[in-house]
Amino acid sequence: MPRVGVTSDQRSSGGLFTFEEGNGEIVNAVIANHTIPGYDTTCGYKLSIQRLDTNWKPTGEEPVEEFLGCGKISKFHPGNAKSSDDNSDNLEFGAAGDVGEDTDAEGTCLLSATGAGPDRKAKISIFTDSCIEHGVKPGLFNGYAPNLIGMKAHFAQFMMPKLNKEKDNAPTCLIVGSGGQVAGGKIAQYPNAQTGGTGAGASGTAPVVKGKAGAKGAASALPVAAAPPSDDISNIALQMLALISASSAGVTITRQKLGSKMVVLLAKNQIPNAKLRPVQDLLKNDEWFVENASELGWTVEGDEVTIPAA
Repeated sequence: MPRVGVTSDQRSSGGLFTFEEGNGEIVNAVIANHTIPGYDTTCGYKLSIQRLDTNWKPTGEEPVEEFLGCGKISKFHPGNAKSSDDNSDNLEFGAAGDVGEDTDAEGTCLLSATGAGPDRKAKISIFTDSCIEHGVKPGLFNGYAPNLIGMKAHFAQFMMPKLNKEKDNAPTCLIVGSGGQVAGGKIAQYPNAQTGGTGAGASGTAPVVKGKAGAKGAASALPVAAAPPSDDISNIALQMLALISASSAGVTITRQKLGSKMVVLLAKNQIPNAKLRPVQDLLKNDEWFVENASELGWTVEGDEVTIPAA
């Protein structure tokens, strides 16, 4: 069966971390498989959310990943659509565009085994409804996750019914809202796919900021490139690493945190959606990363990366 959306007319009859209530910007969005010990592997939207301050500017915190489940992998898989309008024949269960059932597999679009969308009680359904209620176009929820990149909103956690009244704590679900309810929520900037933007949004990009990560005034925002990066995936990745080298001089961070910084930089530098995943995949390539980190003067020891002082 083909791609499927997540709006109310496409539905059938948990989070990696929790983004605590406050302002945030969706800087990356993919369809991913996710497994919690003791539960079946599920497929859903994985959103990377950068926390923003009261003035809607990025804080120094790392982006938080929220997983909004659509359903079990027997019903849904990630697929690799080239764009929001891509409905090619290879976007079928078992076809070339099907990423499969592996844990942590990621793609750009949601595939359905039956043609039916997520259950109305699924986390992605609750999140979708809250966004639409605040003015996000329903057409952006056509199963192509990158459509949500660039949205700045006041997010909250909605309390859901317990799955198991005796054992489980009540799960929560990310929504655009306030105080755990949809009412009172706010969207300060609609997704790029709705506004026609491709990156940081109407306010433009921030100037280059140099200094140590975590230092007051220097790490509240990552820098942006002085000029648009080359279309070549490797060159884009190298320019983003050079910016990280300038903003995080003298710091030791994990590969995971480095990846989070890369996600934010890709959004701020208006890198087209189609190039986001290839650049991130290149960063995960050990051979490529170690070689180019060495060229920058970085030291890589296992999962830790030390960036020399400027």
